[in-house]
Amino acid sequence: MIAYIECIRRKLEIYDLNGQIITVCSGKKLSEFAAQLGDGFACCHQSIYVNMQHILEIRHYALRLRGGIELPISQSRFRALRGSWGEYLGGSL
Repeated sequence: MIAYIECIRRKLEIYDLNGQIITVCSGKKLSEFAAQLGDGFACCHQSIYVNMQHILEIRHYALRLRGGIELPISQSRFRALRGSWGEYLGGSL
């Protein structure tokens, strides 16, 4: 199962909850790929989309996933991500 997707050097790296790369894709934009995955994914950083199903907590400018993975949240995306995660959970944070 996909934990998060990161764009590194114009390649999409898709990670599992162990932080292992599942696959690498090239030739697709991150935003286009994430849109195909549906509403369960949100952008936490310019180059990272996260599967909200696996978020355990959101702290100021960082989030923690199941498996202990920590990802950065850009300052400009913090409020939107927190709101999206709250809606995903069925309430507001």
